[in-house]
This record gives sequence, C-alpha cells and structure tokens, in this order.
Amino acid sequence: MPYTAPHMYLTLLGDAYAGAEHWQFGFRLTDGGASSQATANDVGPAIAAWYPVAANGFYATHRLTSVKVARIGVDGDYEPNEVSGVWFPGAPVAGSEGHAVDSPDVPQLTVCCTLQTAVPRGRGARGRVYPPPQRFNIGADGLLIAGDAAVFALRMAALVTAINARPLVGNVAVMSRGKREAGPIVNGKQTWTYPNPGSTNNVTSVGVGRVVDTQRRRRRSLIESRQTSAVA
Repeated sequence: MPYTAPHMYLTLLGDAYAGAEHWQFGFRLTDGGASSQATANDVGPAIAAWYPVAANGFYATHRLTSVKVARIGVDGDYEPNEVSGVWFPGAPVAGSEGHAVDSPDVPQLTVCCTLQTAVPRGRGARGRVYPPPQRFNIGADGLLIAGDAAVFALRMAALVTAINARPLVGNVAVMSRGKREAGPIVNGKQTWTYPNPGSTNNVTSVGVGRVVDTQRRRRRSLIESRQTSAVA
C-alpha cells in the first residue's frame, strides 16, 4: 500500500505579469472527512487572507488566483469518483511588495521551505515546497540574510497553522509511499509493488534555507524575447 490512508492534496495557484507566467505549490492534508469542494471553500479564504501579508514579501506582480483541493487514494492517484474542488477569490489576490531594482521579482528565484516533522530522519520525515519569489536580501557571503530567512520561515509556519485551524481540514502532513519493490515484467515494462508500509507525519515546523533556489519550470513558462547587437 503506497500511502497509509486516503488524503487530500491542497494546491495554491497563481499567475504573474498579467498572466504571462504561472506558479503553484501545495501541501498534503490528512483527510478531514468533507468533500473536496467543501474543503476548498473552507480553507480558501484563510489562504487569501495570509497571502498579501506584508511580512511574506510576495510581489504585487504575483497573484493568488485559486485554491484547489483533490482527494488522493492510497495508490497515489486521484479518487475516480470525486471531482476536485476549486475556490476562487472575488478577485486575484496580489502580494504587497513593489518591484525594486536591488531585489527584482525574478520569477524563477525562490527559497526552499522545508516541512519538518517530529520524525528526525527517514521516509516521511521532511517535505518541501517552493513558493513564488519574495523580497529578499543577499549578504556578502552570497547567502540570504539570516533574518530574512527567519521571518519567512515564521510566515510559512503561520500558513500551516492557518490551514490546520480550519474545521474541515485534518492536518498538513508529510506523507511517504512505502518502499517499492520490483514486480514482474509485463508487456516489456517493469511493474512495481509496495509491500512495505508508508508513513504519515504531521508538520511541526518550517525551515527556510539561505541558498536561493531556481525553479526551472517557472523559467520555461516565460516567452523569450532576445535582443541582438551587431559587432562593429
């Protein structure tokens, strides 16, 4: 059995630069027992209230456009008999940070937020999400200023707390499939079995690394516009 139980996957979706670029990140939730749509309607307003908080540092160019919730079966696939639930704010919710030359809102630059659990290591001990770019400052050592990383860790932890507080949500958790083992070759393709149990561990803290990461899929979503100069 890949996962310990059916659960839900929560996705925050948004756009940037008037729709020229799109971003998303999400969390696995222990099942609160409600439908996907009811859960999306319950958690969406809390996320919309969190997103524009100034301390988050998200740019005004990057807007939260919807919140999606989908139920996932123990096999890791969408449940076939339930449609995903989607909640839309009355209007897209923009971040509060203006563009600045010294810290531009480059869409592919972000920080890795590590979802930490009470389990110190092993399967299901930690997860990670990559939120849209936020205002950050780099020190002389090339690393994100420690104070900036600490503030953003606090704000991401506040998001997890806000999600967990909703009555139709279980908990934000890190979930892992059980270790897979090779099965027989079927029609020339390797099959896999999951005889080992998976794990589900609630998120207890959020860590933010000080090395700025690059999300390549965000880089590829923008259309290149190359400028050329002739050699004299």
